[in-house]
Amino acid sequence: MKKKWLKGLLLPLGPLKQYHHYQVKGLQNIPKDEACIVACSHSLITYDILMLMSEVIKHYNRYPYCLVDTFLVKTFLQKKLLNNFGAIEASVDNAKDILADGNILFIAPGGMREFLKSHKNQHRVIWHDRKGFVRLSIETQTPIVLAACPNADEIYHVHELPLSDTIYKEFKFPFFFASGFKGSPLPKKIELKHELSPLLYPPKKPKSKKELEKCVDDFHAKILSIMDDMIEKAKS
Repeated sequence: MKKKWLKGLLLPLGPLKQYHHYQVKGLQNIPKDEACIVACSHSLITYDILMLMSEVIKHYNRYPYCLVDTFLVKTFLQKKLLNNFGAIEASVDNAKDILADGNILFIAPGGMREFLKSHKNQHRVIWHDRKGFVRLSIETQTPIVLAACPNADEIYHVHELPLSDTIYKEFKFPFFFASGFKGSPLPKKIELKHELSPLLYPPKKPKSKKELEKCVDDFHAKILSIMDDMIEKAKS
């Protein structure tokens, strides 16, 4: 990661923050000097996550890493460029290496599926079968902070297109149709607020595989319940 590159990328977010009256509740829950997983809700705009990252840099002088979809790092040049900004290809090994160095790791467990969700599924996360980040937390004994920003789903009206999932599965390319302010590509002036959970510490890693699977399921269920409550609270 080149910190100057990341800081330069996040600098232009200032006007967007003002436009959306951006605010964060619970920023003090981000640890000052320990490894942490920040699990975020994922909207079409995505820049709400960048806004939160910029607040972490501003208040803690800590430069977070984030995991990105494989389609963004298909070529060597793409990979090299994104790595300079702290954006790393999503894999278990990469995530473990980042956390082992004591870094903050941003993850959007819903991935491209949540990014492409239509207006009919707004204000919810699609994490019911996404347990990798929970397993990562348990195996590395790293706490999780949940970050919910449900109003980000209202900035664009994402039309329901049955082909979206098919095209992404076949070609790994995001296909969607969305409309913003008065049907234009401009973002609607929606107030954005991130709600952050307290640190959620994982249970100790069991020795047997069977016990580990149960541990993952139980911790995952707890996290989903907390996230659902946070989304309801953040909407108001």
